[in-house]
Amino acid sequence: KEHPTVKEVLLEFYNDRIGCTEKKRAEVGMEERRRNPRLKEKVPVRIEALPQSTPAGDVTAKSWHALSVDISESGVVVGVAGASLEAFDVDGKVKLELELPEQWGVVSAAGIIRRVKPALTDENMILVGVEYVNLTDADAEKVKEFLYGEDHLKS
Repeated sequence: KEHPTVKEVLLEFYNDRIGCTEKKRAEVGMEERRRNPRLKEKVPVRIEALPQSTPAGDVTAKSWHALSVDISESGVVVGVAGASLEAFDVDGKVKLELELPEQWGVVSAAGIIRRVKPALTDENMILVGVEYVNLTDADAEKVKEFLYGEDHLKS
């Protein structure tokens, strides 16, 4: 019997991940509105809320070490422990560093916060949805390779 190629195994794994997500969404009647599918991947993320002026005129910035909840070509949802909902403003700007596995390395990106909400599974965590802004071509390629494999195989 012939063994499958690595490419075939990775494609099957990717399709299984997408299929599980699509099945769960269909079961609860949710329609996918995103441009790119999000894959449940946990990687370390450093997220920094860029300086904002306070009403008193002070400038504040804060950063957290966190984990991604899911990742896509266009953005990431980050689970941030120990931060308050007020620490992140929708439409606010952040800097991200996603620590992908060694063969891809760190992806650095600016981002715009699109959603902030408490995590349902952990009262000490908030979820921050960020859309990448000005992602370099090299970093965009790293994200695609991480998500889909080097051939960017999509079903």
